[in-house]
Amino acid sequence: MRYRPLSGQGAVVSAVSLRLRADTLTHAEAVAAIHGAVEQGVNFFDLAGDDVRLLEAVGEALGGVDRDLLVLAVRIGGDRNFDARVLQGRIVDALRRLRVGYVNAVILDQPSGEELSTQTLSMLKAARASGKVRMLGLAGTDESLDLLIATGAFDLLMLPFNLTSGQCERRRLMEASKRDMAVVGYDPWPQMFRAKPATSQAKPGLLARVFQSRPADPLSGVGTYAFLDQTPGWTSEEICLAYALTDVKLASVQVEVTDVDHLARLAAIADRELPPASAAQVEMARFAEAGAAA
Repeated sequence: MRYRPLSGQGAVVSAVSLRLRADTLTHAEAVAAIHGAVEQGVNFFDLAGDDVRLLEAVGEALGGVDRDLLVLAVRIGGDRNFDARVLQGRIVDALRRLRVGYVNAVILDQPSGEELSTQTLSMLKAARASGKVRMLGLAGTDESLDLLIATGAFDLLMLPFNLTSGQCERRRLMEASKRDMAVVGYDPWPQMFRAKPATSQAKPGLLARVFQSRPADPLSGVGTYAFLDQTPGWTSEEICLAYALTDVKLASVQVEVTDVDHLARLAAIADRELPPASAAQVEMARFAEAGAAA
């Protein structure tokens, strides 16, 4: 695993990090997933702050790990309740259930500018000043994030980033970096690449075999994302993750997996180079996609 600095906070985070939501996990499964992540060198965890079972599982799983080696981010506000007292209560409850004296970041999930009152911002800043929260962050895609970034009140931005990300996401990433905010990418493997078309297993006929023996068109598939499923030794998911990791402005790229073996394969991508020519293939596909949409 490789590690990157988390802006000016003095912390370093694993290039591949883990977002956890215990919607479909038992307590034991959540503990096993966290143990597996730590064994792979993952030290950065993004946790759903309103998920009591998850917070307790994390607190149990990480009880024997040096607290200063971990970076814990807690997302709050996912239910659209950004009331100062409610959020303060959730921060206090998260600290208790995680069995820690501080969290590295509190992340407001998908906030819009009008939802954040002066009282809420004052409470968050006070929590940061107390040391119980080290960083204040934003996550999401709403256009109001641009205004919130411009306030200078936040230290960290979480945004979707992948090989289909457009100018809006890239500009937002650049603006946050200019303000010395740490930036974390998520959704590196877009849903559009996950469904694979069904393929027939029938044996091809004589005529088909004759044509298959001819040299393939070397330009076949150029300008599309077909290469994602045609690169030897790589899966579509692995190439997408490797591509996101090439952006040095990202402190980390989050994945959402709970199977330990699956996580091990993704964690290993941090130590691999993007396959030759893949970067050029991505840009050609992006260019062709943009031209088709115009």
